[in-house]
Order: sequence, then structure tokens, then C-alpha cells
Amino acid sequence: MGGDVYTEKNVAISGIHTHAGPGGYLQYLVYIVASLGFVCQSFDVLVEGIEKSIVQAHVNFCPRSVRVNKGYRHLARELLDACINRSPSAHLNNPAGERKKYTYDVDKHMTLLKFVDDDFGPVGSFNWFATHGTSMSRTNSLISGDNKGAAAWFMEDCQIDKERQGAGYPDEFESTRIIGERQFRKAVQLFNEAEEETVGDVDYRHAYVDLSSLKVIHKRGASKVVRTCPASMGFAFAAGTTDGPGTFDFTQGDDKGNPFWKLVRDLLKMATKEQIDCQHPKPILLDTGEIKKPYDWAPSILPIQILRIGQFVILCVPGDPQTLTSASAKTEDAVLIAGLTNSYSQYVTTYEEYQVQRYEGASTLYGPHALSTYIQEFKKLAKALISDQLLEPGPIKLRTTRTRCLLPIDSWYMSNQSFECG
Repeated sequence: MGGDVYTEKNVAISGIHTHAGPGGYLQYLVYIVASLGFVCQSFDVLVEGIEKSIVQAHVNFCPRSVRVNKGYRHLARELLDACINRSPSAHLNNPAGERKKYTYDVDKHMTLLKFVDDDFGPVGSFNWFATHGTSMSRTNSLISGDNKGAAAWFMEDCQIDKERQGAGYPDEFESTRIIGERQFRKAVQLFNEAEEETVGDVDYRHAYVDLSSLKVIHKRGASKVVRTCPASMGFAFAAGTTDGPGTFDFTQGDDKGNPFWKLVRDLLKMATKEQIDCQHPKPILLDTGEIKKPYDWAPSILPIQILRIGQFVILCVPGDPQTLTSASAKTEDAVLIAGLTNSYSQYVTTYEEYQVQRYEGASTLYGPHALSTYIQEFKKLAKALISDQLLEPGPIKLRTTRTRCLLPIDSWYMSNQSFECG
């Protein structure tokens, strides 16, 4: 949409993590099984909402400044009681030297961008804080923004019920309110303190990468050239997590599998020896990257993107990075990761976390070297951005899912209209 004004290169669509959202809008089979296939209503309302928000932003464009409250190790940005590490044993498998760089086993720092209108003053903010949207339990059947949605709601209203305090568990609605409120309070503090203006150009770089077979240098011990693998999910994936346990006899940390489920697996698709070796020590439960009927079960080609607003840089990752994978990208205070952006490919763990094969490692689709590959490919984008060079777009894959049901907003609307502030 938007002709040459807004494209996949300069627009990032980043999801708020919630386990209580509508389903059926992605194009890969694994991600629409729970909704029993593609759901036109889900797809259309998301596309229409995103499109309208871009149009409204374009129509209301006026001179504004962007201010940031950063300082990665600044204690004022710590929010200590709104997130925990659900796989601390996997985290402890990371090198001690790496772990010592960080105070906690999860990222407890909040980052906020503040938008200020030259005439009207503060008009909004954009916020990052790493916590799962799982305050609503798996028994919930309502669409919900979870604790992130609650925080956004409080932020827009700028008010909370001060009379209601205390632990929310096992009341999921109360838990959602409490964790949302804690994020809201910290966001208000950062919003009020955000005074450092972003200075410099707005720029971006974007590319598609085929993560099913990409060479990368593995630097643990003696450096060697390795590669990523076609997507697959391990046995521990089916075990679920503490916020959503699986069924049957699957367990986290399983690096062997069992004969019965291997038999069931092989009826769907028997993994090749090459794939088994590539994914080791993950025992493959579903060889999703090599199943193409009735259409692809998992992605292979994914978008990566860097956005720059002055000195503030956002790495747009099409997956769910874990603690050290996110923290390692913060080479300076103004660099931040936005996960679940532009596509979805489940988890990204460190090489060491992958060896433990808890839920997150079993859900790291492209094998033990996925993180190294992302780092390698993002370096290419960063170098192109810094040197003002163009990039090859990469292997663009045509999508074969059905078209939307609703008529799109006319793309000429933005490119052929002029607007005045006021």
C-alpha cells in the first residue's frame, strides 16, 4: 500500500506478545492448526487496522520531535517485579563470562520513545519491555491484549484504580491488571523523564534471508563454517512451558524422543540423516521445514530489517529472541531488538541454550546456529546503513495464501493528497 511511500522496506509490523489473540491469519500450516485453517475475518481486521493506522499517521503528519529514555544500565529503567525467566536451567548453560555481563537472567530494563508535537507538546510514546503476555491462562477464550494491552490502556487513560493492590494469582484478570499496571507506572516515569532528543536521519535497511540453509562461522572453540537447517520442532516443543504445559508424555529437556512418537512422526515425514545431524541434539518431532503439502508448514525465507531514528536503532527480528540473544545486541544504549516483527519463526536461543532442549531450544527452528546467523546477517544490514550503501533484496518468496476479503483503502489517497497541520 502507499505506492512507493510505504513499503515492506520502511514499515515494520511488530506484534505485542499475547496468547489470547485471534488466530488464522498466517500463511504457514503449523500456525493455523489451532484455528482449523485460515480465518478470513482475522486476516482482514488486522490488515484493515494496520492500513488505517498508517493512513491516519500520514494524514496527521506534523513537525514533531522524538525523545528517548535509554541508558541500558541506568537503574531508573529497571522494572524488577514484572517478568521472570521460565527456563533458568537453560540460561545457566551459557558461558559464565557471558552471564556475568548482566545483573539478571532476564532483561528487566524498559526503553521508551516519547513523541512531542512542536505546538501541542507530548502526544504519545512507544515502549519496549520484555515479558510474556501470558497473564491470561490457557483456559481463557476471550481475545485480550493481556498485560501489554492493559498497560497500553492505562497509558492512554493515564489512570488506574489505586484501591486495588496485591497479588493476582490465580485470578488471571487480576494478574493481567497488576502486571500491566507495573509496566504502566514505569512507562509514565520514563515518559516524564525522557528529554534526550534523537538527532540525525531517519533511515532503514531490509533484506530477505533463506534460513533453511545458510552458511555461518561458528566461533565457540575453534572457528568453523557451519550452516542452518530446514525448520523443525523438537520433542520438548510439545511439552509446552510453565505458562502452558503440553499433553501426553512429552517433557522439557528431552534430547532423545521416544519410539511411539517417532513412529507417529515418521508417518508424516521421516527426516533425512542430514537433517537429523544438522538439528542435533534436538530430536525432531515435526520436520516442518521439509513438509510442503498442502502448502509450507513453516517459513524458510524471512525478512530482517534495521530502522534508525537519529541515534536510536531498532533491529527487527522475525522471531522470539531469548535473554542473552537480546542483550548481546545492545552494543550501545541506543540499539534495541524488536522481536515478533514482520513475520514469525518461533524462538531464537543461544548455542548453549539450544543444547539443553527445553521448550525454547526445541522451538528454535533452524538449528543450533540460528543466533549466529542472525548476527551475521544483521551485521550486513548495519554496514550498509552506516556506509549508505544499498543491499540486494534477497530471495523474495511469492506468497500463495488467499487474498483479503475487504477492499483496500485506495493507495492513491496518500500519494495524491496534500495536508496541512492544524
